[in-house]
Amino acid sequence: TLEQRKNVIDGLEAKRLKTVHVLDYLTQEVVPERMWLTNLSLKGNSLQLSGIAVDNNTVADFMDNLETIPKMTKPNEKPGPLFQRVQLTSVQRQAVRSINMKKFQLTALEQQPPQAKKPAQKKKKKR
Repeated sequence: TLEQRKNVIDGLEAKRLKTVHVLDYLTQEVVPERMWLTNLSLKGNSLQLSGIAVDNNTVADFMDNLETIPKMTKPNEKPGPLFQRVQLTSVQRQAVRSINMKKFQLTALEQQPPQAKKPAQKKKKKR
């Protein structure tokens, strides 16, 4: 029972740190003076972002920046990218103070750890 409680606490601690890690890197990856974020949702292995940017190139640069956020690792491990895929969900023109801007939505999916492959089971032939 004590081991189960410890595992639950460790899992909660890792989730708390992951959120702080993602927010820390997001503040560094926003293209300064060319965009801002309006909504952010981190649920499970999916990060959903909404924002406003000056142009499509700024959105593309931000997407490239998201792909460079490193995964949280233990001290002796080499970090890989946190997100395996960043997808543009939508982009549309929006006037902000009579200036044409780009309203965008992105989804970034977190890298999944490699899973051990199960041996393929042979199908039984009907006779």
